[in-house]
Amino acid sequence: MSTLSAILPSISSDRAHDIGFQMGKWCGKQVFNITYGLSRAIKQPYFWGSIAGACLALMAWIRFKHLLHTVHIEKKGLATRYSNTRLFLLPTMDSGENATQNFSLPYSTFSVRLNFPATVVIMDGKEKLPQLHIDADQSILPLIEHQHVNNTLLLDVKPRSAFETAQGILITVIIPKAQQFNVAVKNGGKAILNGFECPQLECTIEGNSGVLDGDKNTIRERQKIHIKGQGGFQAWSKAKASEVKIEGKGEVSIGVLDDLYVNIEGEGKVSCYTAQPKNYRRDGNGGAVDFDCVDLLKDSRAPVPIPKQPTAPLHEGRAGRIGW
Repeated sequence: MSTLSAILPSISSDRAHDIGFQMGKWCGKQVFNITYGLSRAIKQPYFWGSIAGACLALMAWIRFKHLLHTVHIEKKGLATRYSNTRLFLLPTMDSGENATQNFSLPYSTFSVRLNFPATVVIMDGKEKLPQLHIDADQSILPLIEHQHVNNTLLLDVKPRSAFETAQGILITVIIPKAQQFNVAVKNGGKAILNGFECPQLECTIEGNSGVLDGDKNTIRERQKIHIKGQGGFQAWSKAKASEVKIEGKGEVSIGVLDDLYVNIEGEGKVSCYTAQPKNYRRDGNGGAVDFDCVDLLKDSRAPVPIPKQPTAPLHEGRAGRIGW
């Protein structure tokens, strides 16, 4: 534990403001006295010394107040709020105590983009608004960010250097009655579709990431799969029409009923556990496409984790950074 975390007790946001005000006031007074003394020593007018002292006092107050408001000590373990100031604490990783944060998302949530190595489970729900649940070590929660931009839920973590050893993050996104949805994963992220019967699905995979469609009994109208660099897509569901594009090295396992278009530029592979559809087109000079791969159905139970039931209150309509 750092020296600062050992000195500061468990404080609330309001208490941090009070302490910051008192420390800033005291520090500003000392700066004012020193400035006034120097102004008299060099025979400068009292007016200019007062102005300089007041400005420095204000700067000191803001600095101390911001520092204490940035540091947040939870009742159980140490958690920090990341700030773009240089005065921040790196958290202690893997404290062994998990916590859950729950948020209500805007109705217009039509896409999820995961930018760090965590697992996001996307599922149907009966709620009026989409929901976001994050379960992770309580020292990691303040580092996880979520933003809602252009109908897209962006999930990321900062600073990334402090996240290298973090494990066991499970993010659950509940989308009620989705008709069309986009999923994008990168930097080692994993997306799992669990009870998500969206008829039109689009997935973008890059940076050694993957998507698992665990809905065995679901038949989608259309799905698009785009792998950039390296990644994988595995589906237990079927689609009437599928479009697969692989740029680099990737593997796709799907079930196709009517239409299939494949474009492989690299060392990609597409395996279908169904027969070749009547409408099949292929572009690109690389990779391979196989049909009737019945071995894919031997293990028809996809390893889908069960999301933890929400235990924390839901923050209605809040979109922004988690923990702020």
